[in-house]
Amino acid sequence: MKCQRAAMSLLLATLVCLDAASAYFITVDSYTEECFFEKVEADTSLVLSFEIADGGFQDIRVRINDADGRLIANEEHRIGAYFTFKSRAAGPIQYCFDNTAGSASPKLIVFNIEVQEPGKEGHHAGKDGKTDDDVSNDKLTEMITELGSTIRSVKQNQEYMEIRDRVHREISEHTNSSVVWWSVFEFAVMVVLSAAQIFYLKRFFEVKAFV
Repeated sequence: MKCQRAAMSLLLATLVCLDAASAYFITVDSYTEECFFEKVEADTSLVLSFEIADGGFQDIRVRINDADGRLIANEEHRIGAYFTFKSRAAGPIQYCFDNTAGSASPKLIVFNIEVQEPGKEGHHAGKDGKTDDDVSNDKLTEMITELGSTIRSVKQNQEYMEIRDRVHREISEHTNSSVVWWSVFEFAVMVVLSAAQIFYLKRFFEVKAFV
């Protein structure tokens, strides 16, 4: 019973942690750079995902630096990405969205950062000085922790794919709308040109008949 209560408490804590992750929306003006910091401990696993929702050619440069200044990632002309990395040192992780080299227009970016604290990625329990209930409790704790980590990872991927799907759907709808309006414009131009040609030919033959 004691093990079951501990397992249920850990499971509820895991579900609460799952709801803590949320997406952030920012606007990066043209020829500017927006940087953010996340203070972490050494050997902390992080997941950064982002997608450009609107703006220009929907391309931007993203740069990630470790707490010790080491360059983790430096990607240019990206409309979205999914980075998984681990901090080597304790301190602030820096990640920046650079719009200085992209198209001269603001970018609307949606991003998400997940931090997996060190020591919470699973551990192995020993049997020295522990009863069978303690060993079972440790095994349940390890399994629930690993399950929570896996669910968080799946949730991150699902949110990232949902963002990509929404952005690409908006791009497709905008493209289809542009094609429709361009077709209407072409049809109107053809009608005007046809009417002009008919009018010109009619006037031409009227002049010939008068002469």
